[in-house]
Amino acid sequence: MTLASSNLEFCLALLPRIRTRRATLLILFGVVSLVFVFIYTTTLEIADIVSAWLPSSFVSYVGTRKPRFNTCSPREYAQGRWVEQPYYTRPGPLSRSKSPHTTADSPDAGSGVLEHGGSEKTHIRNLTRKEDIFNLTRFEGCASVQDYWWHFAVDQEVGWDRFPRALNWEWIPGGRCHDDLENGGGLREWDTVQVLQYLLDEGSWLMLGDSITENHYFSLSCLLYPHVIATPHLGEHFDRAWTQHMYLNPDSPLLQNDSTTQPILRLPQGFDIAQTPLATYRRVDLLWSTDELAEMHRKLHPEFYRANGGFKLWGEEAVWTVSPHEYLNIFTQPLPAGNYGTMILSTAGHWTTGLFAGYIWGPTVDTGVKPVYGYDGLLQFFGEVMELWASKVQTHLDVVNERVGRGGKSRYPPSGKPRGVPKRRVVVRAYLPGHDKCHTYRSAANRLPVIADTWNWAKIPTYNEIFENALNKTEYPDVHFLPIDVPGRLRPDGVSFHHYLP
Repeated sequence: MTLASSNLEFCLALLPRIRTRRATLLILFGVVSLVFVFIYTTTLEIADIVSAWLPSSFVSYVGTRKPRFNTCSPREYAQGRWVEQPYYTRPGPLSRSKSPHTTADSPDAGSGVLEHGGSEKTHIRNLTRKEDIFNLTRFEGCASVQDYWWHFAVDQEVGWDRFPRALNWEWIPGGRCHDDLENGGGLREWDTVQVLQYLLDEGSWLMLGDSITENHYFSLSCLLYPHVIATPHLGEHFDRAWTQHMYLNPDSPLLQNDSTTQPILRLPQGFDIAQTPLATYRRVDLLWSTDELAEMHRKLHPEFYRANGGFKLWGEEAVWTVSPHEYLNIFTQPLPAGNYGTMILSTAGHWTTGLFAGYIWGPTVDTGVKPVYGYDGLLQFFGEVMELWASKVQTHLDVVNERVGRGGKSRYPPSGKPRGVPKRRVVVRAYLPGHDKCHTYRSAANRLPVIADTWNWAKIPTYNEIFENALNKTEYPDVHFLPIDVPGRLRPDGVSFHHYLP
């Protein structure tokens, strides 16, 4: 990867061949991204964890040992293509379809009957009610109830003509991720029990960001349903700033036992299903509080204030954001309040000259160093504060992971602590721009569409590049960038009819 540190390249080298996966319409990007985030975080574990659930092509290495299998990076995974296959060829939301590898002499070729019992003759041809989406996606339901039908993009009948074709697409990864798919390479099928046990053993997910991240949280609540429940509950007053939690469902059969059997899921010591989340979403648009950003801006760019004594950084746009101090304390709180192992986040969508209105224009008087207005100046400020953010986060992780100084030898697992304590890490996902005129699309794109100069969408790839370059340094061994935005950018047909956003 460009400018990758040796540590990050080592982590990426652990990634295996990625099997084809399929996702849902509006939550399509959430599902695809969540799968790869899950894949990615499992490869960052210590070697003896891997055998717990990973397939043979997922092998963790320490020191200078080389992998025995072909591996691929997130960027290779993202360099694939969407292939149209009927939705009814999959038994589950993340199952491989049978169609791509069915040949003329296969047993079921031409019969129209699928292994899971579906049939071309009985599949849904037109969406006639919102609930039909569950048949199309193969979800049993979703634990999260916030903006329920909006997440599925079925809240307005005007868009129902997209179905079922919008779900007839399968992502075929690129590069070495595509190697040997025909011969059984890549990932095993999504197994909800194994994923739940992973989240119990290696730590829950703390998910931060705007509505794009909330979409990923919602997707996870569907993939793990009915074994999880979520708060706030249906009917409760809700504010965007409130935290959303996902917990194990106490009524799940995976937790039931009797005199002859043990529960299928094994809970860590101190884990309380009533108060220890499996996943948490918190609305954090900018990764810093507005007060912190204002203070940093005054220190880093005094030229704005010299040129204009009445300079104001902020405009009138709404924003929900908090200090890293607040969410890092949530991330590292001990059981039973928290058991987080991975913090997953993204930012860029709200870094606009509408919110940062001081960058729109200003005086041009000669005051020495001249202010840089417009997105050129805002992108510069973004890069500066993301560098400071990475340093703050890594310093916090150095303490909780008991790393001996920057570049020092890691002492994980910490002496005297029980085996299995999560070594916390942070994964930053590439942000996705919106799609202009998305309502006119009815299929996946073959090439990346031109990004419209609307909002700050045309600048999103630059924001991603700046953030990735800031993190690809040896100083930040526990903070990683995940460039897997291409699958989402190729699906202008899979966005909300309200906001033109994936």
